[in-house]
Amino acid sequence: MRVPNAGQDLMERRIVREGKAIAARMLADYVDPPDYSVMGLARQVGLWVEQLRGYARSL
Repeated sequence: MRVPNAGQDLMERRIVREGKAIAARMLADYVDPPDYSVMGLARQVGLWVEQLRGYARSL
């Protein structure tokens, strides 16, 4: 990951680069929390119905 030189020495740029790499690894599998609104619930129910249809087709 490239870190531009904004007047910092090499060690400071390396610290920033390592911090960005750690943050990228921590957020790699991040998923937004569920939406507990009515529309979010309707969307989730729709996904469940689609999954059930897929299971029914595979039987």
